[in-house]
Amino acid sequence: MPNIKIPREKIIETALEITAESGIESATAKAIAKRLNCSTMPISWTFDTMENLKHALMIQATNFYNEYMVARKPQATKSEAIALNYIQFAKDYPNIFKLLFMTEQKNNDISKVDIVGDREYAISAIKEVCSVNDEIATAMFANIWVLTHGIATLLVTKTADLTDEQIRKMINDVADGLLLKWKPKKE
Repeated sequence: MPNIKIPREKIIETALEITAESGIESATAKAIAKRLNCSTMPISWTFDTMENLKHALMIQATNFYNEYMVARKPQATKSEAIALNYIQFAKDYPNIFKLLFMTEQKNNDISKVDIVGDREYAISAIKEVCSVNDEIATAMFANIWVLTHGIATLLVTKTADLTDEQIRKMINDVADGLLLKWKPKKE
C-alpha cells in the first residue's frame, strides 16, 4: 500500500464526527481509517498512540463547544444564555457532551469548573444581571452550574424530558432563591 499522508486536522475532524455520531468508544483508529478510506498507518504515523489522538480530540471538542457557546444567542439575559446554551449543546451533541462533561475530571473545586470556556465571563454576567459582588456571583455560578449540569445530564441520558420553558423556569427559580439568600436586604 502506498504511503498516504492524511492531514492531522482531517484525522481529528473525522474522530470528532465519529464521536458526535456514536460516542468516543467508536472513534477507533480502524473506524477513522475506514471513514478516511486509508489504512490505520497514517493515523499511527501522525499520533503515535491513541492517547495522543484522544488528547487532540478533546482539544478539538472543547474548541467546538466554545464556538457553539459563543455563536448561539437565545432570547435571554447573558447569565441565563450561558445555562441555556450549555443545556442546548447537550441536546444537540449528546455524545460530545458526554465526552467533555461526563467523563472523569481532575477538578475538585466546583466553583472553579469552567463550563463556558471563560468562567470569568459567566461570573461577570451574573454580577451584571443580579447586581451582586464577586463572592456572591461566584457562589451563584457554582450552584447554577450544578443545576444546569444536572438538567443537561438528565436530558442526555434520557432520564427526563423537559421543555425549554420548564428548564428556563427552573434556572430562574434557583437564581431567584439564591438572590434571596445572599443579596443584602435593604432596610
